[in-house]
Amino acid sequence: MILKRSTDNGATFGPSVDLSKEGFEPHISISTGDVYVVWQDANSQGTGGISIIRSTDNGATGTNVYVVWKASSMILKRSTDNGATFGPSVDLSKYYEGLVNFNGVMDLQLVTSQENNNVYLGWNQPILSPVDNSSSLHSDVVFARVQPALFVQSILYYNEQLLAPAKQTPAGGSGERLLSLVRPQPQMEEGVWFYANYWKGPLTNLIVDELVKRKINTIYFSAPDNGSLDSSSKVFNYVDFINYARAKGMRVLGVTLEDPSFVFSTEPELKKTFGDFIKRTENIFDGYVIDVEPQAVPGADIHVYLPRYIYMSKILRTVADEYHREFLDSVPAWYHSVLKQIGISIGLNALSSNRINLIDYTYPTTEAILNNINDIRSEISTPYIVNLMITPGHGAPQLSGQEIPRTIITLKSNLLPIAFDEAQYLLNLDSGLFP
Repeated sequence: MILKRSTDNGATFGPSVDLSKEGFEPHISISTGDVYVVWQDANSQGTGGISIIRSTDNGATGTNVYVVWKASSMILKRSTDNGATFGPSVDLSKYYEGLVNFNGVMDLQLVTSQENNNVYLGWNQPILSPVDNSSSLHSDVVFARVQPALFVQSILYYNEQLLAPAKQTPAGGSGERLLSLVRPQPQMEEGVWFYANYWKGPLTNLIVDELVKRKINTIYFSAPDNGSLDSSSKVFNYVDFINYARAKGMRVLGVTLEDPSFVFSTEPELKKTFGDFIKRTENIFDGYVIDVEPQAVPGADIHVYLPRYIYMSKILRTVADEYHREFLDSVPAWYHSVLKQIGISIGLNALSSNRINLIDYTYPTTEAILNNINDIRSEISTPYIVNLMITPGHGAPQLSGQEIPRTIITLKSNLLPIAFDEAQYLLNLDSGLFP
């Protein structure tokens, strides 16, 4: 690893200085004439380490020096004598309230301010996908501000939303105090089924505003018989409503194939029906929800319609991929165990959709809901949404009263997206029930 210096703004460079024959990932910092280079060593003994070297050719004074690196955690050291010596290591993971895989941290950066001696840490960190809330990893940026003898929580933003600082946590040793480093959590999906034919008058922006007050960020929009999106008498009202919802930061998914008979359609029929609907609405909807529900037909044979549903899902995925659109299957949680019983050993993993809507509506308590999806939580790799019944009179128990916020808090703490059935009744409930 070689260092060269220019004294004429880069026009020419002086002789090379050999810093290390076994170093990599070098970083350089200049402070009032002092030059600091830190790198990772890979020595012949295989022990490795972090090395730092200082040039004092210019400047006899300077501010504190900080070095940060990964070692199955995130380690910070501080020098108060311009890098001549360093104090004890501070393990930042002890002050990190969020769960994090420190080995997965990327692009670790440290920047100092000469004006106020502030030190800023930043890094990319693996997180759950903020798009589909699945277990697939994306990365997000974490930022913290450090001051001498005091590590403080920075102002953090996620999707332009201010996050409140975490509480202060005292550190042990050396009089240091840290505030917990916190990364912003991805926004969990909180959706609602919206049946346009339930509304007697035009759809208004006020409906969207009231949904936002109840923390709803996704709408599953169902127009009667898919026909209203072709009807000039209503289409403009629906489109204006959807566009306003999207302008408020919501995702709007179009509900389609709302008939059990589609499970027996041929491949050409399915491709045409779904493909035509996407072509008509691809500039309106962010994705699509399939709501065939063959189990709703009295006397339907699971040995017949479940394999057909798997086949249908595969066909619909090819259509959705052709248009680069997400689609969701809406099925009961009990499909998983029954599919295994009839010989489809991977259960709901056999579906081809991007995500799965679990539409069981027979569990009126938080414990019953979690117990119902225990097997799914450990066995299903496809991301899923837990649908909650809050509308009475559909022949099934529903969540009510304080069981609603209790269930929401529990599912969100388990990083489980949720959806409510349905919008009109939800808006009759107090917004305080939706934390």
